[in-house]
Amino acid sequence: MAEPGIVVVGGGECGARAAFALRQRGWTGPVTIVGREALPAYERPPLSKAALAGDGWAPAHPWAEADYRAAGIGLRL
Repeated sequence: MAEPGIVVVGGGECGARAAFALRQRGWTGPVTIVGREALPAYERPPLSKAALAGDGWAPAHPWAEADYRAAGIGLRL
């Protein structure tokens, strides 16, 4: 019988932190993050004039897609 998997619903920063925490605590089964956004988790800074004005603001991704692959975490965005 295959080891059961965990699906994290929500592809934001908290969902990604939960998935990586599972790995750090020894979970070896499948982990998949399901999110409705097209991008992997990114830090959502408080709204500021620069972000609202569109002054070149770009999301900061705490983890690269390679980090998800290396940890064996699937992304379904």
